[in-house]
Amino acid sequence: MLKVLGSKKGFTLVELLIVMFIIAILVTLSVGAYTAYRKVALIDLNADLLVSQINEMRDKVVHGTEFGESLKCFGLKFEKDAEADVGTYKMSAISYDFTDKKMWDAVLKKWLYEGCNGESDDKLIFEIDPMVKVDSIKSGIDSGIQEFTGDALAFRFVPPNGDIEIAESEIGDNLFVKLRYGEGTDERYSRIVLINLTTGKITKD
Repeated sequence: MLKVLGSKKGFTLVELLIVMFIIAILVTLSVGAYTAYRKVALIDLNADLLVSQINEMRDKVVHGTEFGESLKCFGLKFEKDAEADVGTYKMSAISYDFTDKKMWDAVLKKWLYEGCNGESDDKLIFEIDPMVKVDSIKSGIDSGIQEFTGDALAFRFVPPNGDIEIAESEIGDNLFVKLRYGEGTDERYSRIVLINLTTGKITKD
Protein backbone atom coordinates (compact mmCIF):
# COMPACT_ATOMS: atom_id res chain seq x y z
CA MET A 1 0.00 0.00 0.00
CA LEU A 2 2.80 2.40 0.87
CA LYS A 3 4.43 1.85 -2.53
CA VAL A 4 1.11 2.48 -4.34
CA LEU A 5 0.43 5.68 -2.43
CA GLY A 6 3.95 6.90 -2.92
CA SER A 7 3.75 6.46 -6.69
CA LYS A 8 0.76 8.82 -7.05
CA LYS A 9 1.67 12.45 -7.76
CA GLY A 10 -0.55 15.58 -7.42
CA PHE A 11 -0.25 19.08 -8.87
CA THR A 12 2.47 21.28 -7.50
CA LEU A 13 1.73 24.77 -6.20
CA VAL A 14 3.48 26.32 -9.22
CA GLU A 15 1.31 24.32 -11.65
CA LEU A 16 -1.85 25.36 -9.83
CA LEU A 17 -0.79 29.02 -9.93
CA ILE A 18 -0.10 28.80 -13.68
CA VAL A 19 -3.54 27.28 -14.34
CA MET A 20 -5.23 29.94 -12.22
CA PHE A 21 -3.27 32.65 -14.05
CA ILE A 22 -4.39 31.32 -17.44
CA ILE A 23 -8.02 31.13 -16.28
CA ALA A 24 -7.82 34.72 -15.00
CA ILE A 25 -6.54 35.94 -18.39
CA LEU A 26 -9.32 34.11 -20.25
CA VAL A 27 -11.97 35.53 -17.91
CA THR A 28 -10.60 39.06 -18.32
CA LEU A 29 -10.62 38.78 -22.11
CA SER A 30 -14.14 37.35 -22.20
CA VAL A 31 -15.50 40.04 -19.85
CA GLY A 32 -13.91 42.78 -21.98
CA ALA A 33 -15.36 41.32 -25.18
CA TYR A 34 -18.81 40.97 -23.59
CA THR A 35 -18.71 44.56 -22.30
CA ALA A 36 -17.81 45.87 -25.75
CA TYR A 37 -20.56 43.78 -27.37
CA ARG A 38 -23.09 45.00 -24.80
CA LYS A 39 -22.22 48.67 -25.44
CA VAL A 40 -22.51 48.22 -29.22
CA ALA A 41 -25.85 46.46 -28.81
CA LEU A 42 -27.18 49.15 -26.46
CA ILE A 43 -26.19 52.09 -28.67
CA ASP A 44 -27.80 50.34 -31.66
CA LEU A 45 -30.96 49.66 -29.65
CA ASN A 46 -31.23 53.24 -28.41
CA ALA A 47 -30.59 54.74 -31.86
CA ASP A 48 -33.39 52.55 -33.25
CA LEU A 49 -35.57 53.57 -30.30
CA LEU A 50 -34.99 57.27 -30.99
CA VAL A 51 -35.89 56.83 -34.68
CA SER A 52 -39.03 54.93 -33.66
CA GLN A 53 -40.12 57.56 -31.12
CA ILE A 54 -39.62 60.46 -33.55
CA ASN A 55 -41.66 58.59 -36.17
CA GLU A 56 -44.34 58.01 -33.52
CA MET A 57 -44.46 61.78 -32.90
CA ARG A 58 -45.06 62.43 -36.58
CA ASP A 59 -47.77 59.73 -36.75
CA LYS A 60 -49.58 61.25 -33.78
CA VAL A 61 -49.47 64.66 -35.46
CA VAL A 62 -50.95 63.33 -38.70
CA HIS A 63 -53.48 60.86 -37.28
CA GLY A 64 -54.15 62.25 -33.80
CA THR A 65 -53.70 60.55 -30.44
CA GLU A 66 -57.30 59.47 -29.75
CA PHE A 67 -60.55 59.47 -31.72
CA GLY A 68 -62.24 62.85 -31.56
CA GLU A 69 -59.29 64.58 -29.90
CA SER A 70 -57.97 67.80 -31.40
CA LEU A 71 -54.68 67.65 -33.26
CA LYS A 72 -51.45 68.59 -31.53
CA CYS A 73 -47.89 69.46 -32.49
CA PHE A 74 -45.22 67.06 -31.23
CA GLY A 75 -41.47 67.40 -31.43
CA LEU A 76 -38.06 67.02 -29.85
CA LYS A 77 -35.94 69.48 -27.90
CA PHE A 78 -32.17 69.44 -27.34
CA GLU A 79 -30.71 71.46 -24.46
CA LYS A 80 -27.04 71.77 -23.62
CA ASP A 81 -26.16 69.77 -20.52
CA ALA A 82 -24.54 72.23 -18.11
CA GLU A 83 -23.28 69.41 -15.89
CA ALA A 84 -21.59 67.44 -18.68
CA ASP A 85 -18.83 68.00 -21.21
CA VAL A 86 -19.05 70.71 -23.84
CA GLY A 87 -21.19 69.66 -26.78
CA THR A 88 -23.36 67.23 -24.83
CA TYR A 89 -27.13 67.74 -25.03
CA LYS A 90 -30.16 66.43 -23.17
CA MET A 91 -33.22 65.33 -25.15
CA SER A 92 -36.89 65.75 -24.24
CA ALA A 93 -40.23 65.44 -26.01
CA ILE A 94 -42.34 68.58 -26.48
CA SER A 95 -45.98 69.07 -27.42
CA TYR A 96 -48.19 72.04 -28.29
CA ASP A 97 -51.89 72.61 -28.88
CA PHE A 98 -52.70 73.13 -32.55
CA THR A 99 -55.13 75.84 -33.66
CA ASP A 100 -56.71 74.96 -37.00
CA LYS A 101 -58.03 78.47 -37.57
CA LYS A 102 -56.67 79.93 -40.81
CA MET A 103 -55.26 83.42 -41.25
CA TRP A 104 -54.31 85.28 -44.43
CA ASP A 105 -50.55 85.73 -44.89
CA ALA A 106 -50.01 88.92 -46.89
CA VAL A 107 -46.37 88.07 -47.65
CA LEU A 108 -46.97 84.53 -48.93
CA LYS A 109 -50.39 85.54 -50.27
CA LYS A 110 -52.20 82.44 -48.99
CA TRP A 111 -54.25 81.16 -46.07
CA LEU A 112 -52.21 79.53 -43.30
CA TYR A 113 -53.15 77.69 -40.14
CA GLU A 114 -52.64 79.69 -36.97
CA GLY A 115 -50.53 76.71 -35.92
CA CYS A 116 -48.88 75.54 -32.70
CA ASN A 117 -49.72 77.76 -29.74
CA GLY A 118 -48.91 77.25 -26.09
CA GLU A 119 -47.27 74.21 -24.60
CA SER A 120 -49.67 71.30 -24.11
CA ASP A 121 -50.15 69.07 -21.08
CA ASP A 122 -50.08 66.03 -23.37
CA LYS A 123 -46.58 64.65 -22.79
CA LEU A 124 -45.27 61.76 -24.84
CA ILE A 125 -43.42 58.93 -23.16
CA PHE A 126 -39.84 59.49 -24.26
CA GLU A 127 -37.34 56.91 -23.04
CA ILE A 128 -33.63 56.69 -23.77
CA ASP A 129 -31.00 54.86 -21.71
CA PRO A 130 -29.50 57.40 -19.24
CA MET A 131 -26.03 56.30 -20.38
CA VAL A 132 -26.79 57.50 -23.93
CA LYS A 133 -25.98 61.16 -24.54
CA VAL A 134 -26.20 63.45 -27.56
CA ASP A 135 -22.51 63.92 -28.29
CA SER A 136 -23.00 66.55 -30.99
CA ILE A 137 -25.53 68.05 -33.39
CA LYS A 138 -24.57 68.97 -36.93
CA SER A 139 -26.55 70.41 -39.80
CA GLY A 140 -26.23 70.21 -43.55
CA ILE A 141 -26.22 73.61 -45.24
CA ASP A 142 -25.06 74.93 -48.60
CA SER A 143 -21.44 75.24 -47.49
CA GLY A 144 -21.33 71.69 -46.11
CA ILE A 145 -21.87 70.11 -42.70
CA GLN A 146 -21.42 72.42 -39.73
CA GLU A 147 -21.63 71.76 -36.00
CA PHE A 148 -24.43 73.36 -34.02
CA THR A 149 -22.99 75.33 -31.09
CA GLY A 150 -26.11 76.89 -29.58
CA ASP A 151 -27.56 76.17 -26.15
CA ALA A 152 -30.87 74.75 -27.37
CA LEU A 153 -32.48 73.43 -30.53
CA ALA A 154 -36.02 72.21 -31.11
CA PHE A 155 -38.12 70.99 -33.99
CA ARG A 156 -41.75 69.93 -34.18
CA PHE A 157 -44.15 68.22 -36.54
CA VAL A 158 -47.16 70.32 -37.48
CA PRO A 159 -50.65 69.11 -38.53
CA PRO A 160 -52.23 68.26 -40.83
CA ASN A 161 -49.39 66.82 -42.95
CA GLY A 162 -46.65 66.38 -40.33
CA ASP A 163 -44.42 69.10 -41.81
CA ILE A 164 -41.38 70.06 -39.71
CA GLU A 165 -40.96 73.48 -38.13
CA ILE A 166 -37.60 74.54 -36.70
CA ALA A 167 -36.78 77.91 -35.16
CA GLU A 168 -33.12 78.04 -36.18
CA SER A 169 -32.74 79.76 -39.56
CA GLU A 170 -29.14 78.56 -40.00
CA ILE A 171 -30.10 74.89 -39.94
CA GLY A 172 -30.02 73.28 -43.39
CA ASP A 173 -32.03 70.43 -44.84
CA ASN A 174 -30.47 67.72 -42.66
CA LEU A 175 -29.86 67.35 -38.94
CA PHE A 176 -27.18 64.90 -37.78
CA VAL A 177 -27.68 63.85 -34.15
CA LYS A 178 -24.70 61.87 -32.84
CA LEU A 179 -25.52 59.53 -29.96
CA ARG A 180 -22.84 58.05 -27.71
CA TYR A 181 -23.04 55.32 -25.09
CA GLY A 182 -20.96 56.11 -22.00
CA GLU A 183 -17.81 58.18 -21.85
CA GLY A 184 -14.78 58.17 -24.13
CA THR A 185 -14.22 58.66 -27.84
CA ASP A 186 -14.49 55.10 -29.17
CA GLU A 187 -16.54 55.37 -32.37
CA ARG A 188 -17.83 51.81 -31.93
CA TYR A 189 -20.13 53.14 -29.24
CA SER A 190 -21.64 55.99 -31.26
CA ARG A 191 -24.40 56.20 -33.87
CA ILE A 192 -25.82 59.04 -35.98
CA VAL A 193 -29.54 59.64 -36.39
CA LEU A 194 -30.25 61.62 -39.57
CA ILE A 195 -33.34 63.83 -39.61
CA ASN A 196 -34.29 65.20 -43.01
CA LEU A 197 -36.04 68.49 -42.25
CA THR A 198 -37.51 68.68 -45.74
CA THR A 199 -39.06 65.24 -46.14
CA GLY A 200 -39.36 64.33 -42.44
CA LYS A 201 -37.55 61.03 -43.04
CA ILE A 202 -35.66 59.68 -40.00
CA THR A 203 -32.85 57.15 -40.46
CA LYS A 204 -30.01 55.64 -38.42
CA ASP A 205 -26.46 55.53 -39.72
